[in-house]
Amino acid sequence: YNTFYLSQFIDFLVRLIIDSEYMMTTGSKLGKISSAGCEFIHDHTHGLFHHKFAIVDSQLVISGSMNWTRQAAIGNYENVLLVKDKNTALDFEKEYAKMWEEITDRLKSANG
Repeated sequence: YNTFYLSQFIDFLVRLIIDSEYMMTTGSKLGKISSAGCEFIHDHTHGLFHHKFAIVDSQLVISGSMNWTRQAAIGNYENVLLVKDKNTALDFEKEYAKMWEEITDRLKSANG
């Protein structure tokens, strides 16, 4: 949450694609995050959104099985990988851009 607050003062982009089923669960910080200026969309699917990754400065990828929830952090057996490699980050950026475009196109079509 503090990162999203800082993004108002430091020039960096924070965008999230949120799983529709989990965006309003107990403990969700989505309201605070969006109030801090973070742009987000949700996937509008009936299945689970299994991608869980972040790209930092086009150099670092954070990815793994872990849902980014309190329960996962304190109570589950999970894995998280940090990969510092520009080519890997570029591949993930391309995938993220593709997902963002597909979901926003779907939202535009649904809203006429």
